[in-house]
Amino acid sequence: MTQSFRELMAREGPAILAGAHNGLSARLVEDAGFDAVWASSFEISAANAVPDAGILGMGECLPIVANICDSAAIPTLVDVDTGYGNAMNVVRLVKAYERVGVGGICIEDNLYPKRCSLWEGMERTLETTDEMAAKLRAAKDARLSPDFIVVARIEALIAGLGQDEAIRRAVAYDDAGADVIMIHSTRSTPDEVFEFARRWGEKSPMLVVPTKFKEVTADALYDAGFKFVVFANHGLRGAIKGMQDAFAALARERKTAAADPHIVSLDEVYRLEGVDTFQAEEKKYAGEGEED
Repeated sequence: MTQSFRELMAREGPAILAGAHNGLSARLVEDAGFDAVWASSFEISAANAVPDAGILGMGECLPIVANICDSAAIPTLVDVDTGYGNAMNVVRLVKAYERVGVGGICIEDNLYPKRCSLWEGMERTLETTDEMAAKLRAAKDARLSPDFIVVARIEALIAGLGQDEAIRRAVAYDDAGADVIMIHSTRSTPDEVFEFARRWGEKSPMLVVPTKFKEVTADALYDAGFKFVVFANHGLRGAIKGMQDAFAALARERKTAAADPHIVSLDEVYRLEGVDTFQAEEKKYAGEGEED
């Protein structure tokens, strides 16, 4: 990593993250100039053709996250859902993720197994505040580097429990050692998160994911008090659109040229794969150890 999340926190202006689900998408996040990668459980689940409902375990997610960290020089914040279980599961995941280069994790207070916050018409039950606080303390105790951050994601507004409950949970999670507070909302305007930010003030840094209130800018969110802004799932959704268009054109016209308006060149794929570096290293080391 060229920077840690603590360095990003100390810097002026918003720190903006974008979602990734594999090494290639992480490299594209870096290429676009974002400050960090959000290893999105939504994207990773969708890329494996399963719902974002805690179906994939840590054993399946860990190698994907390791590939993400290997593929981008910017820090990676991992969306670990509810922590794959209780506080002891969180201890194990922090140690495992830190070993592969993760810069921080985000744990939510949904009840395990979680259900995607964006799904409509769901009856939602949240984790008890005490159990969530225990997970946060476990995460902080398990980390090796002080630069590794722990984000506490609050789902009280999603569950319809209101601002008072959201603030109560934020205070408890802050007391438990959370480095960053994430407040989540599915309203179409940012009014709800702005109200939370006004009430929270400057107690600790805040993170927000503006998937639903999509007209608000990162600068406006920063001005409202949010240090971290995450564009959480747009890379995957863009990739799906591109593949749908390319496949439809190929199926319709039955020739490879039909896909050209919807795809990048092979040279661009080679650049992202690092073919030039591979070929240079191959040329450098080819034949070593062989007799003349």
